[in-house]
Amino acid sequence: MKLLTLRAKSYRSLRDTEMALTDMNVFIGANASGKSSILDALRFLSEGVRARDFRPPAFARGGVLHLAWKGEDAVGSSSPYAWSTKDASTSGRCVW
Repeated sequence: MKLLTLRAKSYRSLRDTEMALTDMNVFIGANASGKSSILDALRFLSEGVRARDFRPPAFARGGVLHLAWKGEDAVGSSSPYAWSTKDASTSGRCVW
């Protein structure tokens, strides 16, 4: 399975990010711009898909509240934690 697109919504410092992925991706940016959050999102997704359960990777990161976007509109969001991925053969979504 090859991951072609990653969308992270309300994950750590990623408010609403969608990006196309290729065979090689390079993340360049200033400090605190979200590079580590993108890498952790990919690790989180990989761990959850392999285990077929997103609870262990969420708890390993301090629980769902520690994964949430901490920005100005985090309070009162109707669907604060969402992931979706697309690849050549499948699509999926994980919502808490």
